[in-house]
Amino acid sequence: VEVSLPPTELASSLEKSAEIRHGIYVAKVEPRSVASSLGLKSGDVMLSFNERQLSEPRDLKEAWEHAAPGAALKTRVWRDGKIIHLAGIRPGESRARPRLKKLRKL
Repeated sequence: VEVSLPPTELASSLEKSAEIRHGIYVAKVEPRSVASSLGLKSGDVMLSFNERQLSEPRDLKEAWEHAAPGAALKTRVWRDGKIIHLAGIRPGESRARPRLKKLRKL
């Protein structure tokens, strides 16, 4: 996903219509990417990712690095004048230890 600060005219529109003063603009979403599987679309404004407010692109990078493989992902997005919630799972194996069953001798 390519993200940036929202263009000036979009930022002004956000502030006026939704009183939103933060977010990062989704410029491009690659097919079959994590962003695509979450339901993000070009033109969306990501407001938060895993409960972390997004004000600049590095905020998303830091939030992504804190999400473990196999963890739930949640994002709030401004799209078409509304705030929507998207969710998914980070690809990769979970860091949780597998539970082993006790073995009995035969």
